[in-house]
Amino acid sequence: MNVTRLFDREEFKDLVTHKSMLVYLIIFFILTIFFLILLPFYVYVNKVNKTRDESTLIFPITNHFFEMVKKVYFLFLYLIISIISARALHNNQYVVVIALLLIFLLVLALYIIIQVFYFLLAFLAIQRLLIYFLPSFENQIAKILKTIHKYIWCIYVTFAVKEVVGLFCYVYCIQTECEPEKTLMFDLFYISTFFFLNVLFILSAFFYIPITWSVSKLSNLTISNQNKPQRYIFFQMIVILIFKFLSIPAMLLMFYFGCPFSYVILFVAISDVIIVPLIIQVSYLGCNKRNIDILFRNFSLIKFFKVLLDISQESAVQPQLSLTNVSKYSAPAS
Repeated sequence: MNVTRLFDREEFKDLVTHKSMLVYLIIFFILTIFFLILLPFYVYVNKVNKTRDESTLIFPITNHFFEMVKKVYFLFLYLIISIISARALHNNQYVVVIALLLIFLLVLALYIIIQVFYFLLAFLAIQRLLIYFLPSFENQIAKILKTIHKYIWCIYVTFAVKEVVGLFCYVYCIQTECEPEKTLMFDLFYISTFFFLNVLFILSAFFYIPITWSVSKLSNLTISNQNKPQRYIFFQMIVILIFKFLSIPAMLLMFYFGCPFSYVILFVAISDVIIVPLIIQVSYLGCNKRNIDILFRNFSLIKFFKVLLDISQESAVQPQLSLTNVSKYSAPAS
């Protein structure tokens, strides 16, 4: 899995110049720009909806997505700056070394976050399935969600340890020129964990199908249906699955040009760094009419910047009322 050899391969050169692959690269570039532009609007709608969202069962997880998507955004910006710095100051060896080290750490952090996103997205779909068939367990599931949110850092630590230990073993194997069987074990370890998360996610999306067929029965659930959290999760799953299936032709094209399996996984992982946070944003913004109205029908540029900058909107008629950061953003019901 020597990534530096990737750019020396004639197959890779043929691949990136192939018209089909160029289309995927252009699409990926467009999605990257869209991801960078969309975040302020995602933050805006989240802040406006926070009071209502707090009443939903899945709020601890969706709020965690909100906080982590912002971190992914800034980590990705730092990554771009580091790459540009390494390229622009390539004559300064110390700057290049620091930039490359920073790039490595940023890519590692982003990959860990994306893996946790997959795990949480799958868990959300599974818990909706359980509530659908076992509504009496809703309170217990709510406690589980709160516990997961409380100790969610443990999930990040687990994935981080997995990556650090795996990379350490790989570097050690290169330095000691270990047997091919041990290198194969390393490849199998990463391939198996990669497939486990992706298969878990895809299966969890299909678990949601019976809920969709009987969506009218969900009105019996005791959680708030005003923002329809089931639509949020379902829309989120469907859109991500669409992107997953769209990446299949690109993967087959890479296999056709003889790219190693590890490079195909690398391609998917890099794509997910942009696609998964982007879909989390798009699925939240488009999951109900209220969010669409906030963005378009009831949109005010002045209010938009006030919400983003947490500027209080005190009432001139009733100055005695002290508005909180949550209630001051509330929009009229739709």
